Amino acid sequence: MEEVIFSLECQAEGVPLYYGQRVNSGALYRWEPMATRMRWGEVSRFRRKLAERSVQGEASRSVRGILPVAGPVPYQGQTLIGWEVYPGESLFANFPPAFTLEEGLAALEPLVNSYTTYHQQGLTVGCPDWHRVYLGGKGISMPDPYSLSYLATPQGPLPKGLSACHPPEIYTNQPLNQSGDLFYLGLLCYLVLTGHLPYLLVQGGPTEALRQGVIIPPTRWQP
Repeated sequence: MEEVIFSLECQAEGVPLYYGQRVNSGALYRWEPMATRMRWGEVSRFRRKLAERSVQGEASRSVRGILPVAGPVPYQGQTLIGWEVYPGESLFANFPPAFTLEEGLAALEPLVNSYTTYHQQGLTVGCPDWHRVYLGGKGISMPDPYSLSYLATPQGPLPKGLSACHPPEIYTNQPLNQSGDLFYLGLLCYLVLTGHLPYLLVQGGPTEALRQGVIIPPTRWQP
């Protein structure tokens, strides 16, 4: 079992978490308790799957775009998963960021490179956990979304309508593929560079625009 030195429990956006140093690597991680309980056999399979994705996406770590998730690790009766900590804050804590076009592209570069790495390894990234997308001095990063649905949902703000933006296969109950990944990545790029969603919101949601394929041209929101 991996050894981790944990801090005291703290809170961020209503979610309990720990900061803990992995003894083997010395890296500081943010650890959050899983809100969904698993049986022991399920935990073992889940740990193997996270380890496989971590190895396959290892090249992504150097560009700090998609952060591999470690665990699960038992601690004080809880089951924790975590990812490496880099200085920064939630992308949407102060949104939109005051980027020039060049600054916005530079901030997105690590994430774009990570998506490329994952796709080259035959992996699908999945729908980002928008509450856990971070902006720091090295650009925009996020933990690998594969396991994040097991965590509690933070209470921080998101741009109106963002959580309802999904590629067509989600609305037709089809499995997400790499084309769907590009939908989410393109959505985030548009949002970062313009400060707006590329879809007209009707009654607070983008559903009709998504169904009809209506996209607001980026030139309308040119920064």
